[in-house]
Amino acid sequence: MNVFTIASFVLSLCLFIPQCVQILGGMTQNFATWLLWLAINVVATGTLIVQHGNYLPSAAISAGDVFVCLCILKSWDFYWTRIETFASVLVSMCILTWIILGPRAGTIMSTSAYLIAGLPQIISTYRWPWYTSIPMWLSWFAVSGLSVLGGKIWSIAERLYPSAVSLYCLALSLVATRNL
Repeated sequence: MNVFTIASFVLSLCLFIPQCVQILGGMTQNFATWLLWLAINVVATGTLIVQHGNYLPSAAISAGDVFVCLCILKSWDFYWTRIETFASVLVSMCILTWIILGPRAGTIMSTSAYLIAGLPQIISTYRWPWYTSIPMWLSWFAVSGLSVLGGKIWSIAERLYPSAVSLYCLALSLVATRNL
């Protein structure tokens, strides 16, 4: 661990604070969706820990997902759609990939699942960009970029997950700018 990874971890946790405040203030979020995001991120974290890789970014996002889930429990917003069904299939695929092919393949699958599960958010942002906080997604891009810088070497265990998250956040930011 180095200063970039630790800074990324702390700043990632801080970026969840506004989300939790908004949820506690009445913003609705789906518990099932966040629980499935948590599962994907926990698998990513587990595979990176086993490989002695750069696990702090996914650990921070997992911890933030837990906080969001706890905030959502207050309102108990829970519904199941095709998106949650698809995400649960992705979670199962991540776990099976890790068990059958090992942690390296599990990292690749869980990172891919993160991106695939994020496609509905990108589509939603494209359709309704005015509901998206560009500064928030740019902040996530910067924080994820710190995680990329924190990687020891260019490897799947060190830089795949934070690089994918960085690109995802940048894509969301760019899609949201169509409202400007």
